[in-house]
Amino acid sequence: MSDLTVLIFDFPNSAFGPERTEALKPLAEDIAGQRGLLWKIWTEEPAAGRAGGVYLFATREAAEAYHAMHAQRLAARGVTGIEATYRGVNETLSLLDRAPLASGTTPQFRTGLEGVPGLGDHPLIGMMAQPYLTSWLSQYGIAPFGLGHDQNALDVMRYRQFLGMQRQAVAAAAAVDRHAYLN
Repeated sequence: MSDLTVLIFDFPNSAFGPERTEALKPLAEDIAGQRGLLWKIWTEEPAAGRAGGVYLFATREAAEAYHAMHAQRLAARGVTGIEATYRGVNETLSLLDRAPLASGTTPQFRTGLEGVPGLGDHPLIGMMAQPYLTSWLSQYGIAPFGLGHDQNALDVMRYRQFLGMQRQAVAAAAAVDRHAYLN
């Protein structure tokens, strides 16, 4: 087990929706700058009247420091019934299941161009090229961003190029056979 620590906050909440999201953006920006925080997932369950978050911290100490500070902040806003739980992380198994973690690093931004020569190597170039490539590739029925799993745009383009060449070869062979049969 690594030093990575998951902190799960859960508390009663009655306000949900776009207004709450807008009102909490400054808080989210503050949370993003907390020492040792790698990421946070905001959780909501309106039917149960619960909200909270799942946090990944680089160390248990950072998680505990944040817990103490955030519990005080919530209490100052009148929130009661706060539940907080800590869990260690099994990195080996988590990475096998595509967990967005790596000890000592922050999550990487994904552009959808990973594996595309010249574009997948640098995230900024990928981000700038993404709208143009999406438009261009959609003309050929390819939706490279969001394909997911082990498929990317380059694989699709190569496969379609192969199918096109295969169709041409079959058509040429049929033309030769037809010419030989008729003559």
